[in-house]
Amino acid sequence: MFALDQNFPSVTMPPLPDIDFIPLRQLHPDLIRDHDDWDVLRELKRRGGVDGLITLDDNIVKLPKEMSVLHQTRLSLVVFRNVNNDPLVATGLLLVHASAIARSNDRDDPSYGCYPNPCQRHL
Repeated sequence: MFALDQNFPSVTMPPLPDIDFIPLRQLHPDLIRDHDDWDVLRELKRRGGVDGLITLDDNIVKLPKEMSVLHQTRLSLVVFRNVNNDPLVATGLLLVHASAIARSNDRDDPSYGCYPNPCQRHL
């Protein structure tokens, strides 16, 4: 199971055979306010039942403490880049990459995936 971070739009996913995506606000509503990303990662690991976090915050990979805690917790991280708070793009990226995320999910070997927004214009 992957938690969708607090910035992820509300989305109803069709049932998938190999993976579940649950909004953090539904899974652990106490973690959606006043917690740094490193603290959310640490708490997800401590509470158990989650293989990783899917986030729209592509700055997370630039934060040393978050990356250190991610390594310590051995959770997987999926980052959707350049979504710009567009709920359609975020949902579309999740649907398009759900199978790849499920295939790469290995509790013994956590992964990091960064998926760019193919619609993002580069100037």
